[in-house]
Amino acid sequence: MNEVGTILKRRRRALQMTMKQVADASGLSQGFVSRVEAGKFDPLTFSFVTVLALCRALKISSDFLIDQIIPPEKRI
Repeated sequence: MNEVGTILKRRRRALQMTMKQVADASGLSQGFVSRVEAGKFDPLTFSFVTVLALCRALKISSDFLIDQIIPPEKRI
């Protein structure tokens, strides 16, 4: 599991949401949410729409999540 997956999983659990609830709230598939939490995707490949959908579903700031996704050495 990568750090972003861990953060998203912890937030989902803190909100007492199931993966299905996150999927429904974000418009993403439950399988995708599961693979994200398991760290099976490189977060740098996420579209901005996907990031916003996850943020909306999990009630977190997009700035926060983007800071977790983009390593400091790749920021401009």
